[in-house]
Amino acid sequence: MSTTVFFDHLGGPIEPRRNTVLLTNLPPDATIQTLLDRMMICAPFGRLYSAHLHKTNTPRGSGPPVVRALVAFFTTDSAQNLISYVNGPGIVFRRCILAADWSNIRVPENDYPDHRDASRSVIVSGPKFQVNKRDIISLLENTNLMANYHNIQTRDKRSEHQVLLVFTTYTAASQAVRTIRANRPGISAVYGRDPMEFGVTTKISSTDRNKLSINFGRW
Repeated sequence: MSTTVFFDHLGGPIEPRRNTVLLTNLPPDATIQTLLDRMMICAPFGRLYSAHLHKTNTPRGSGPPVVRALVAFFTTDSAQNLISYVNGPGIVFRRCILAADWSNIRVPENDYPDHRDASRSVIVSGPKFQVNKRDIISLLENTNLMANYHNIQTRDKRSEHQVLLVFTTYTAASQAVRTIRANRPGISAVYGRDPMEFGVTTKISSTDRNKLSINFGRW
């Protein structure tokens, strides 16, 4: 069985398990949340493990900062999907045409969860008198987890109330699950479906990104 080996921009070999993509040519005012929103509208690439933004100032302020994003997926196929899309149809983000390449940075394998249901999305559910959006946010803010949140939605069902939290990293999501389970007995906290894997609608408010409509189906 043959194994495909990719090569990065430095000419070094990229192992087949590599699953991290470097996005460049981002606008100076980009944030990781707005970047993920734009990516999700383009195509369902796959489950996202983490996303980080890095800005480098130009010497003596001679120009706008150089912005790059490091996007890590759970699988190499998902990373390949993103690279193929950027190099094919392309992603235009605030009038900037993004570029993508394999990254030399590797997420250690022992950091990955060993169960396939893991996600950066968390569904908190329980009786309406127990599940409160503000209470959940306050709990997570005390642990600095809300610095990594991407989107929050609520849904009222006949017998329960649900709060959907989507983070920019799986690590933040897993910490949120542990925190909620430890501090709010009687409330369920489980992983949901990653919108980067299943897609979103295009209903985005220009003033409130929390109104992004995520197509989770049965979340």
